[in-house]
Amino acid sequence: MQIVFNNNRLSIVSQLTLAELLQQQGIAMDAIAVAVDNDIVPRAKIKDFIVQDGMVVDVFTLVAGG
Repeated sequence: MQIVFNNNRLSIVSQLTLAELLQQQGIAMDAIAVAVDNDIVPRAKIKDFIVQDGMVVDVFTLVAGG
């Protein structure tokens, strides 16, 4: 399967969850937000969200400050 992950094409195995994808890419779950096809995925759903062929996944790092 092919997806776009942070503006890069990526081949993944089927039935991969969003949490597994993030782990494979070395991204810690704290202080991030994830959007799939321009929709934010609630943190509570990341563990069960199945990534499908052709999806666009963007990870955003949260930054505090002023």
